[in-house]
Amino acid sequence: MLASKELCTGCGACQAICPVHAINMHRDEEGFLYPIINESKCINCNLCESRCPVNGIIENERKNEPVVLGGWTKNKVLREQSSSGGIFSELAQCVIDHGGIVIGAALNDNFYVKHAVAHNYEELERLRTSKYTQSDSQYKVYAYIRRNLAKDRYVLYSGTPCQIAGLYQFLGRDEPNLLTCDVICHGVCSPVVFKKYLRVLERRYHSKASSINFRDKSLGWHNFSLKIMFENGAVYKKSLNKDLFMQGFFKGVYVRPSCHNCQFRQLPRMSDITLGDFWRIEQQQPNLYNDEGISLVMINSVKGENAINRLVCQNSIHSWEYTHNNITKLNPWLIKSPDMHCDRSEFYRDLNSKNTVGNIRRVFFKYIGYHNILEKLKQLIHIK
Repeated sequence: MLASKELCTGCGACQAICPVHAINMHRDEEGFLYPIINESKCINCNLCESRCPVNGIIENERKNEPVVLGGWTKNKVLREQSSSGGIFSELAQCVIDHGGIVIGAALNDNFYVKHAVAHNYEELERLRTSKYTQSDSQYKVYAYIRRNLAKDRYVLYSGTPCQIAGLYQFLGRDEPNLLTCDVICHGVCSPVVFKKYLRVLERRYHSKASSINFRDKSLGWHNFSLKIMFENGAVYKKSLNKDLFMQGFFKGVYVRPSCHNCQFRQLPRMSDITLGDFWRIEQQQPNLYNDEGISLVMINSVKGENAINRLVCQNSIHSWEYTHNNITKLNPWLIKSPDMHCDRSEFYRDLNSKNTVGNIRRVFFKYIGYHNILEKLKQLIHIK
């Protein structure tokens, strides 16, 4: 039996492992991918059930007490182009330098997020920076990884914790040439919700979007912005505290249901390396703080340790070890799942029933903008 809809992460491991291609991933009314079994093709081998990461995960070599580092790349351009400190870019470039491939989330031409392969520095550019909608991990990518590992080629795979678990379940074991890197994940948004939001902005600016950066740092790392450039030269840029889409994400209005009860948000992690933002560093180590982006790095395995040590030996990164006990204070989403917004069902009901651009805009304002106004009023009159 596959995972329930409340727990299914949409990782696609079941689809990839099916020997007769009896499983396809379909979007539900909220825009999230779920497996659908074609019973006429199914041969009842139960591989989909046994390899589902929600039903159990393979053993992996992990450190019970991960080494925690803070750091950033010494390449100023890479750091500027990255969401945090650019450690992922350095890891990825090192793998490519050794003849390997890098697989991670990328925006396609239609601004849906899919896992893509980078063979060189140029292709690596689209894998940088955070994407706040869920990536389609694509079952063909799993098979491509397995083929390259069989050729003794190095592979770096980056994704959310549940996607890392899905890859391991598909492979059935860890591989010496596979390096996995997960992100400290708040949750994943519906791609369909973002596309409808983008439609509103395109109507406002009378032009199609040409590029999107969910983590633009031109206003600073702490005050990152959603930046959208349009074909007519117009630019939309609002910080996370002012943009309605980002506010709805952090309020849990359209995060995937399984993210509210994440089975993979735990220590030790499944991956070799965990990357995130080193929030609150100004409180912990103020002498190291700057607003250009600082990465939190958790080394979870011997392979992860070797990979980071290689960057240190190459003098590619500036890093230091964080020796305090409670690392969850740095980024609570290591173990904490986001709360579900009380109006989540109503938001989707209205969003799916009102298709015009004007009505979509009113739905966002009703459930997100209105609550922002209430919260600001409460702050002004000190209501808790």
